[in-house]
Amino acid sequence: MYCRHDRRPEQSASAIGAVVSDATVCWGYLATYNTDIGLHDPQVAAWVNEGLQGKDLCARLKNYALYRHCFDRFHLFHQDLAKKYGFPTVAVSMEHSANAVHPARVHLHVFVGVDIKGGVGFMGVPRSAPVKKADLRWEGASVPLVKLTTVRRLSPNAIFHAVATGLYYVVGGKSGEMFRESNMWPIKDFIHCFVPNLYRSAHCSGLIQTIPLCCLAFGTIRVSNSGITVDGSISHQATVVVFIT
Repeated sequence: MYCRHDRRPEQSASAIGAVVSDATVCWGYLATYNTDIGLHDPQVAAWVNEGLQGKDLCARLKNYALYRHCFDRFHLFHQDLAKKYGFPTVAVSMEHSANAVHPARVHLHVFVGVDIKGGVGFMGVPRSAPVKKADLRWEGASVPLVKLTTVRRLSPNAIFHAVATGLYYVVGGKSGEMFRESNMWPIKDFIHCFVPNLYRSAHCSGLIQTIPLCCLAFGTIRVSNSGITVDGSISHQATVVVFIT
């Protein structure tokens, strides 16, 4: 029996990574969809025939309603799937496949998983769920490239690392990005959920805290009565130094 301060994750009856029927117990999923969206559209074909490519073509595709409509349907599909599995975190993005054979090809990313807002110490007790890869088929397409979120060592820190890495993969800024939506933004939610708690717990000025964040931000976060500022940029793996003044 755990005391009230124990942050161990609540494990389901089946072990994490275990296959239950045709489903795998996990903390979430990261998937990539290589699509044919727009490849047979006359307007898109006309832009390609004009010689548009790279950033110029990407800008045209982004402003073409066909792509936004597809993206919105994709987002809604995974929001519904997340509710089915009981996962509160949903992040999706559409990107231009700049290196594809067809210059107008786009692909989609999604991460769905447990809630990690507030960091390891404040994110609550995550619940795993059995996920079927076949459920991820979207609008008749084949099963996408899927990486289920599992961990070797069952601990809040390991789960946080795994989920934050998948989330960052989807919402981290990329050159070919067209659209992205998420109900959690790593650096923004870290600042507004975790850092204020750190500030309120400090009773002296000049306190310095060094916090391993695994994939939230790189740089310096300065906290004071006047607000919170960040010097630096988002990084895949880093340690943030928080100055409380």
